[in-house]
Amino acid sequence: MAIRHYWSMAAAAIGFRLILVLFGGDLHLASRPEVSTPLTSLRRLAEGYWPKQASMSPYSGSMYHGSPLLLSVLGPLTSKRSGGHHSHIYCSLVFVAIDFITAMLIQL
Repeated sequence: MAIRHYWSMAAAAIGFRLILVLFGGDLHLASRPEVSTPLTSLRRLAEGYWPKQASMSPYSGSMYHGSPLLLSVLGPLTSKRSGGHHSHIYCSLVFVAIDFITAMLIQL
C-alpha cells in the first residue's frame, strides 16, 4: 500500500512540475529566491556557460556554483542561439527527468 501511495505522489509531483515548466512563465519563478538558488537557476547556468565559451573559468569570482557536468551538458541549451525560450523548456524537462530518476532510485 505504501508503494502505491509513493508512486501516486511521485506522479502528482511530476505533473505539477510539468505544469510549472510549461505555464509558469507568467509567475516569474526564476526571479524568486525561494525557488531559484545559484545551484538551480537556469540564469546562473547561462552566466556560467558564457565564460566557458570564451575559454575562461566560470568558477572564478563565484559566478557559477554548479557541477561541471551540468555546465557541459545543459550549458549549450541556455545560449540564445540554440533556441531561446524552447531551450529553457528542454533544460527544465531534463531537470524533471533527473528528479524522477532520483525518486525511482530512492524507492529501491
